[in-house]
Amino acid sequence: MGSNFALNALYRYLNFTIFYNILQFMKKKIDFEFISSVFHSALDLGKYKIKLNSKFGEVPDWDSLGHMRIIQELEKRLKVEFDIDEIIDVDTVKKVIQLAKSKVK
Repeated sequence: MGSNFALNALYRYLNFTIFYNILQFMKKKIDFEFISSVFHSALDLGKYKIKLNSKFGEVPDWDSLGHMRIIQELEKRLKVEFDIDEIIDVDTVKKVIQLAKSKVK
């Protein structure tokens, strides 16, 4: 009887944890501030300020390798995966925001 109680408690805890994580994911607001933090983390930008219209090649270290670091950081934070076709033409901060929003509807 004691093991059934423990299993039921574990089951309730796991269901709560999954539900809580789903709610937190749904609350993720994808805006300029969120994407700016992704860029700063992925590219180690320090005090550099990106703008909505900042472009690939203008932002320090936003080259092809930096682009993959940005995508990897987005995938990690949003718990999604992007196809190569989705990321190929993403060359402005605004397009990165649109890309992220397309995965989190």
